[in-house]
Amino acid sequence: YYWSHAFLSLDWYRFAKYDKNLQLSSNTNAKKFLVYCLGKTGTRKYRKNFLKKLQQSSVFNFCQLGSFSGRGQEVSSDSSSEYNAYDICNTDISIVLETVVDRIHLTEKTCRALATGHPFILLSAPGSLSLLKNYGFKTFSPWIDESYDQEHNLDKRCQAVIKSMTNYCNLSQAEQNRILTKCREIASFNRQHFFSENFNLRLRNELKTNIQKAYEQIESDLFDIDRFYRYKKYCEDTNQLPTKIHKQQIWNSTLCFFDHLKKGGTLENYVPPDAD
Repeated sequence: YYWSHAFLSLDWYRFAKYDKNLQLSSNTNAKKFLVYCLGKTGTRKYRKNFLKKLQQSSVFNFCQLGSFSGRGQEVSSDSSSEYNAYDICNTDISIVLETVVDRIHLTEKTCRALATGHPFILLSAPGSLSLLKNYGFKTFSPWIDESYDQEHNLDKRCQAVIKSMTNYCNLSQAEQNRILTKCREIASFNRQHFFSENFNLRLRNELKTNIQKAYEQIESDLFDIDRFYRYKKYCEDTNQLPTKIHKQQIWNSTLCFFDHLKKGGTLENYVPPDAD
């Protein structure tokens, strides 16, 4: 494992480090929550149920679903690799609806809130906030009720997120301002940490360490390289080789590495064929 989406997001959101349009106001906004929710099928089908619960709640009118009308692009399939400064500055808190909620897999959706310094509530698998802390980020407890992150039942977890949203909306305006100030201080720290060399080094070390662990498993015969070649022949014989471009690339890069090992090469002297 390595947090690949963090590497991607460091590139996708790199301008957020310098963007002067990301100046948050000193007061709360009319729309409290920014909710981007494009896909509702496959692993994302839980969002449909979440939105239904949200529409039935008292906080729905305080939610901005998608981008503000007439302000930049509407949310599209490309929007995950972009951010809209107007959306962020005119809402208090991002409701991050991750791609999957049955396991911890944090993507650019979480990184966008980190990179832009926006407070967030994260609807993901249980323990996701703890993982973020492990990377050096801060979360928003006690200012926001984050007990939702420990709820293993998905339906209850969705309801717990809405409860946290409701608790915030039920505060007086003065109390909301106070809480938001505290949350923005944390979000500002997260933004600085996201673009820091310490975080970048953490990601690089994680990648190096886990590649080495995987290689050691191969060396200790926990992974059978010959089994891969038997599977490759089976796929060729049955015409089941991958057709999608990205899967072809993964297949080919794996094959190049295993060919290198079978010829007596090592991890240290391996050079990927597409390296410059």
